[in-house]
Amino acid sequence: MKVLGISLGHDTNFCLLEDGKITEVIEAERFFRQKRYKLHCISNSDEPHASGFQYTKLSELKLFLKNIIEKWGAEYDYIAVQNQKREEEFENLKSLMSEFSYKEIFNLNHHLCHAAGSFFTSPFKESLILSYDGSGNDGNTVIFRAQNSKIEYLKSYPLKFGNSYNNLGYICNINPDISGTSSGKTMGLTSYGKVVNEWIPFFEKHILSYEKKQPQQGSDINPYGRCHTINWDYISEIEEIKPFINQDGTSTLSITSQMAQNICKTMQAAWTNCVLRLLNQYSDISKNLCITGGCALNGIANYQIEEQGIFENQHFVPNPTDCGLSVGAALFVYHQKSNTQFSGEKEYFSPYLGEEIYDKDKLTELKNIYKNISFEAESIPGKLASLICEDKIIGVIRGRYEIGPRALGNRSILCNSQNKEMRDILNHKVKNREWYRPFAPVCTSEDASKYFTNNKDIPYMSVICYTKDEYKKELPSITHVDGSCRLQTVTKSQHNFLYKVLKEIEKQNSYPIVLNTSFNPAGEPIVNYYEAALKMLEETDLDYVLIEDTFFWFKNENSLQ
Repeated sequence: MKVLGISLGHDTNFCLLEDGKITEVIEAERFFRQKRYKLHCISNSDEPHASGFQYTKLSELKLFLKNIIEKWGAEYDYIAVQNQKREEEFENLKSLMSEFSYKEIFNLNHHLCHAAGSFFTSPFKESLILSYDGSGNDGNTVIFRAQNSKIEYLKSYPLKFGNSYNNLGYICNINPDISGTSSGKTMGLTSYGKVVNEWIPFFEKHILSYEKKQPQQGSDINPYGRCHTINWDYISEIEEIKPFINQDGTSTLSITSQMAQNICKTMQAAWTNCVLRLLNQYSDISKNLCITGGCALNGIANYQIEEQGIFENQHFVPNPTDCGLSVGAALFVYHQKSNTQFSGEKEYFSPYLGEEIYDKDKLTELKNIYKNISFEAESIPGKLASLICEDKIIGVIRGRYEIGPRALGNRSILCNSQNKEMRDILNHKVKNREWYRPFAPVCTSEDASKYFTNNKDIPYMSVICYTKDEYKKELPSITHVDGSCRLQTVTKSQHNFLYKVLKEIEKQNSYPIVLNTSFNPAGEPIVNYYEAALKMLEETDLDYVLIEDTFFWFKNENSLQ
């Protein structure tokens, strides 16, 4: 059976499913080099259409559909679409797909696709599923029960966990991305604060009653959340916070202030409390829990879910945000239409399902611009490890990109976890981002529990655990100010190359750990163009770029032997 999955709207993505397995995923943002990029056909007009934070063009969707025919073919058994159930757009899409051949096309609910993408990649025969994010046509926070090949709605809550957390960034004057999202940056700031217990009841009321305020008047589009109206409900009743609220409802808080940091920390604690109380109501339904939707990126809450032991087993995916909806749509249709009974995946769900580099044809030309040297494949892990231990900063591009928002080794910047200056160097001279934002470690799976507090593998950086006390000083660049870290664990079968690099690093500095951050130009998605990646050698303090088995450099003398 061959199924084409399509998700339109922000984080537009497409996937190919063949014989029950996802074989490739396309994320539009990687092609257009703009985070959260959206494709639409809300209108059949070729004129640019204002849609939230950007203008969409019908010609771009047509281009993608044409490329899909060239890449995956035009004949499918089924097509599975997620577009928040916009019926007119669905009809327009069918018209645009006149060159495609298929038995049936489906228009599926938003959270149902999230749920399917989570459950049908899990090792469970049955499970409870929590799907929660900003909003969906079928709710904001939805509980499902899944068994065999069936997924049923248990309850939909009006709780807007995603919106309330995002609003926190505006309260603290954190700069959002182009789509208006600040949640990831906000999570990093929580580590600098302290929980003010007296504030917790106010923040919990704020979360449980949260409604988006009418946005301010602006232009046709609203990039970077420029029209966002802050919701201060219940928070404005806290005496210590009142002086920071302007008459027009804007905030005077600064991310450098202890007040903003305490607000972040307290809000995170209250937010986690609310999530845990919700899940506790369903502890008798299953011992398994799948967590998905944009809020599944909150690794702080995920750690508490594991630690509380409400469920014996948890399953996360690398692409829980809307960038994974085509995968969920395709899997749902496959399991509805096939005669097989789902009994849990026996293998872990590989995130390395993205596309190859787009500008491969430019590599020869780029080799004439940048200094480079190639080596035998088997020698690369050792040479890369040596550079890392010499405090070099190396961008790595190998194979297909990892799907989802986390770099997991194929589009990563790797450097020394033991250099206490490395975080500041990366933030200011390579990533060009806020001073307080942390960096993640990747560690061999079998060694992780020696250095970190994780009790289970974390292959997708889904859970924020802690560096153990005795290793905090030894691993300063990957340990956040409160001792936390967004760990990735890796086995040889999951990523043989990265595993070998870690073992080579261990030979040289005693720790099978490396700092791993996403390889992307400032403000852009994870890179998928050689030219953009190599340009960072000129524009940042990146020392080398490793493309497959070739090292490139620009400014510095080569230290490779």
